[in-house]
Amino acid sequence: MKLFSAGIIAAASAQMGDMDMGGMMAQFMPMVEAKYNSLDHEQMHRDFMEDNTGLFERYFEFCDIGGDGVLTPEDDLACREKAINLIQSRIPFPLDDIGAMGLPIDQASAVTEMIFEKFIDLNHDGSTTLEELQMGAYCLLRTAAQLGLQFMGDQNAELPRSMFPDFDEMSEQALEAINSEEAQVYFRGHQGLYQKLQRTLSTRKIRKVFKSADIDGNNAYNDRELVKLLFLVGEKAVELVEMYLGN
Repeated sequence: MKLFSAGIIAAASAQMGDMDMGGMMAQFMPMVEAKYNSLDHEQMHRDFMEDNTGLFERYFEFCDIGGDGVLTPEDDLACREKAINLIQSRIPFPLDDIGAMGLPIDQASAVTEMIFEKFIDLNHDGSTTLEELQMGAYCLLRTAAQLGLQFMGDQNAELPRSMFPDFDEMSEQALEAINSEEAQVYFRGHQGLYQKLQRTLSTRKIRKVFKSADIDGNNAYNDRELVKLLFLVGEKAVELVEMYLGN
């Protein structure tokens, strides 16, 4: 089953090139599985319930074509077609242009199917419920964050705030990008979205997101806080995409 492939493919696209993704995943999978299995899954559930921003629910609602509370391979195919048709009706360039990105789709599909089978489809019935999706994906994100912090974190397994760009710098670079001549084509007929994006990318808003993710207020981010930061940023991004596609 190839659920979840679009997001993972997009995130990995430019860096992958001709790399053997399947081989890489096979090499690292035992380490990922060991870390995943070592998690306190009951605590993970409590953390998720506190930090959840509704991203998985929105995805599930969009893709549950049959409305039966289960995502099946048939839902997956219909969901991708639904998403492509929706995007194609709004984006001011042919979707064929995306092919120029050189995405390793076959390899990425195999990898995401491996991830689905090992971490999402817990009862191995070939489909997923919202609960399976939420907890499997959340625990996998926490696993990835913990592994990343082993290499990039400090002695407390946290990522200091100083490791991130300055808030003013983040805002300046983001606003420069959306105000560029190349970006303006996407905002024709979407003035409300453009104004909301300007506010979202202000220094004050960016600082607020980072502060909300810093649960203990120590200006450093552990694995839970990094995933919460991802959720908060993802929530804002989904809101903007929905606003764009809904116009």
